[in-house]
Amino acid sequence: MPEPEANPSKPTESPRAPIGRVVVWGVLYLLALWLGIWLGYAVRLGESELTVVWLSTGVTFGALLLTRRVWWPALLLGSAVVFVAYAGSTDKLDVPLWQYIVFALVGDLVMWLGAEVFWLGRGRAVRLETPGDFGWLFTVVLGVTAVGAFASVSIWRAVQPDLDYWHEVQLWWFSDSLGCVLAVPWMLAFFGAGRKLDWPSPRQWIEGGVLLGLLVLMCLVLVSLPNQAQSVLELPYLVYPLLIWGALRFGVRLTTTMLILLAVLFVLQMKQGVGPFAPNGNGDRLAAYHISTLAVQVYLLVTCLAVLMLVSLSVRDRAAMARQRLQAARFDTMMRTLKPTLWVMEAESNEITYINASIETLAERSVESMLHRPGVWSEIVHPEDREITEASLKVMRERGWDDTEYRIVRPDGVVRWVRELSSAVRDADGKIQQLVGSVEDITHRRQAAVQHQMLVQDLRESNDRYQDFMRISQEGVWRGEFDEPIPIDLPFEEFLKQGIAGGRIAECNEAFAQMYGYDEAQSAAGTRLIDNFRLEDEFNLEYLRRFHASGCQSMMTESRRPGHGPDGETGWFLVSFAGVVEDGKLLRIWGTLTNITELHRLNEQLRESQKMEAVGQLAGGVAHDFNNLLAVISAHAELVQDKVSGVEGVAQSLAVVREAIDHAAGVSRSLLAFSKNLPTEKRPTDIRQVIVQTQRLIDRTLPSTVELAIELPSEGLSPVMGDSVQLQQVLLNLAINARDAMSAGGGTIRIAAEDFERRTTDGESEGKWVRIIVQDDGLGMTEAVRQRIFEPFFSTKGADAGTGLGLSVVRGIIEEHGGSIAVFSRHQKGTTFTLELPCAGQPKPKSNKTPRYARPAAAGPKPPPTLDKPILLGEDDPQIRAVIATALTSRGHRVIQAGDGHALRQAYDAYTRDGEELAALVSDVDMPGRSGLEVLRELRSEGCETPAVVITGSVDLRLDPQIDGNTVLVNKPFGIADFCNVVQKQIDGGAGPA
Repeated sequence: MPEPEANPSKPTESPRAPIGRVVVWGVLYLLALWLGIWLGYAVRLGESELTVVWLSTGVTFGALLLTRRVWWPALLLGSAVVFVAYAGSTDKLDVPLWQYIVFALVGDLVMWLGAEVFWLGRGRAVRLETPGDFGWLFTVVLGVTAVGAFASVSIWRAVQPDLDYWHEVQLWWFSDSLGCVLAVPWMLAFFGAGRKLDWPSPRQWIEGGVLLGLLVLMCLVLVSLPNQAQSVLELPYLVYPLLIWGALRFGVRLTTTMLILLAVLFVLQMKQGVGPFAPNGNGDRLAAYHISTLAVQVYLLVTCLAVLMLVSLSVRDRAAMARQRLQAARFDTMMRTLKPTLWVMEAESNEITYINASIETLAERSVESMLHRPGVWSEIVHPEDREITEASLKVMRERGWDDTEYRIVRPDGVVRWVRELSSAVRDADGKIQQLVGSVEDITHRRQAAVQHQMLVQDLRESNDRYQDFMRISQEGVWRGEFDEPIPIDLPFEEFLKQGIAGGRIAECNEAFAQMYGYDEAQSAAGTRLIDNFRLEDEFNLEYLRRFHASGCQSMMTESRRPGHGPDGETGWFLVSFAGVVEDGKLLRIWGTLTNITELHRLNEQLRESQKMEAVGQLAGGVAHDFNNLLAVISAHAELVQDKVSGVEGVAQSLAVVREAIDHAAGVSRSLLAFSKNLPTEKRPTDIRQVIVQTQRLIDRTLPSTVELAIELPSEGLSPVMGDSVQLQQVLLNLAINARDAMSAGGGTIRIAAEDFERRTTDGESEGKWVRIIVQDDGLGMTEAVRQRIFEPFFSTKGADAGTGLGLSVVRGIIEEHGGSIAVFSRHQKGTTFTLELPCAGQPKPKSNKTPRYARPAAAGPKPPPTLDKPILLGEDDPQIRAVIATALTSRGHRVIQAGDGHALRQAYDAYTRDGEELAALVSDVDMPGRSGLEVLRELRSEGCETPAVVITGSVDLRLDPQIDGNTVLVNKPFGIADFCNVVQKQIDGGAGPA
């Protein structure tokens, strides 16, 4: 039975083996034994049979090798049964039957021992795959058959002492060994471990059949030739090509079959007395048969050994070739599936002898185009990188390997980056024979490296920008870290205990360090949060409470810190917190502090300026109404002056009243200009007169303990281009501030003026200037106060003593006039203000100039009034309207009055409906309903050319000549006589502006 492959987990000896299978194999075994015994005694010599080949020994030994030990008693018993049966069927045996059976049993027992030896040497799995397997098998076979021959013949000689001992040993040993060499390899080839009885292909069937047919045909045809031809054609040697063909082409199975077939044919030919081994008839016939038997045995034994060894070598070579083909297939598969491109190059010719298919993906070139072409690799290298590859080749030849990166170019122009690892293959003498290497596409890696480098550069630049920001930022930036993450759902007190008490400043900038009194940022880093944000400060507690209530996300608030502002006052800071929260726990805090002390001050100033804007608007309204009142007072004063001109002293008093009215009008205009932030109209102004008028206004406001001293040059002062009212306001403001700076003991206020020639720092002349000095011996100022006195809303007085705009207005007026102001003061040593103004460059006004409102000496006769056309008057103030109407009526004009803009338009339409014309149109600008100027422009658009006089209390109203043609503008307050003259000139054909 064929031995199954060993499986430790499943033994092959099983008592449950199918009975039918055992019976079948047993019957086949007995038939093989009977055939072997019959063939062994096929050659007859008279009354005896000569043993030529005993296949039964090989069948038994092969069965012992293929089966387990449990089968050997059955095999011995079967062998004995067959021998007994054969002995009973023939009477030609030379020994008794019992001796025959003993001989067979002894031989089978020796073969069982030989099988044990074989198992011990080669293992339970019996294979014929290597020359070692055949060599071991032949060694065991020859040794076992030799032992069996000696044992059996020795027993036989003990019964028959006259037995030719060495002849029988030789015959027995050759017969048994030949039978084993023929039968055992055939059985192992078909039924050995690992052998599968695969059916051959049709081609193999045909080729094997042809081979067997040629063998049989050669053995049958050649023996039928004449003896002379047989002696020339040696059959034993002619069959060798067929045996070698079978050994090399088909392996063990067909070769062992051919050997058995050849042995059977030779034995049968000997039985018939023909063939190459037939005994020669001359001489002793028995000796001839012995020689023939020995010859055929030796021939078959040597042939079997030689052919089977050739088979083993062929099997080994085929196995090696199969392994080589398998390895080659695996190598090719691996090379095809490998991503890198692998190549082999001859060192002498630089020809690529091998390259895998990855080159088609890498360089988009076929494998055939790269093989056996010297220098072909340089064709795909980027021209700029060919020096790199040449240097790499040189380095590889020197040290045996190299690792380099360069670019290649595909046929479509696409550039790829590759990395090449190469090494040199040397022979026994150390000479480089071949160069091998691998090329890998690293374009994506290179791009990733470039991107990584760019990212690192961006990060570095970002960090540099961050450090620059931290360094130059005026905001205090800081980062707080904690020893352990803090749950944000803790109560506020516990949150403070774990967070602020356990946190520290991990990073901050210089601005933060300066805000908290550290020399540098390094000194602040590492300090505890509680040392910087003290919990006893209610502001800190408040914004920490808000930060906790917001879930530690973000918070912004204002914080007040006493003593951290300029000059030690309270500092205001904008505090911002932003927490980094993960999984409900606060990991760190980012915070900023912005010093908003100045902004806070500016906000206060903005609120004050808004108040002043409201005051200015109120002042504008008051000034407008005040102008109306002044206009009424001035008109009536003028009327009274005309009627009482002969009363002594009254006219002079009225002139003073008119002068005060004129000054009040100037103040009103300045107040309007201030309320609307308008530029003033500058004229040549006498500084001496401004100082004298200021003296009159301030004398009565000074206490008896304060003396006002005026020091002016006797020759007069050069005029300056300016507004006398504003300049007077400057002197009044400085004088009042000097008065307030006096102590209870009083003192002196000195106002002086002089001309001087101003020069630059380089000594160049800037022309003639006027210097005004306002000096007091009051309390003086500290340096800190002196530096801030011109700031808007800065004041050293109480909240109920002023707005702090006085000196800022003073500086603004002086700078608007093109001058400069300087202050010198010492604490408890008084203060000196020095004003410098450029001269106007015009002749000095005479000191005996007639006052503006002085009555003219002698007036000529008045021109006759135009009585045929009326004057249309529009004015909402009834007093002013009445004064103007009375004055115009007294000069012979008819006056049509209107109290608002609608009435003015209706009156004009009513009078001109029948084609009548007006002498003049006089209207106030600001009237209820419709503006007088709006009505006038509407009439002008309709073609009205009536002369017009527009009355206004505003200082910023300007007429457009293209729209307001034939119109003159008169500002309130005005003298009634002057006003009537303006109206008359307008009626007469044109008057300049009043």
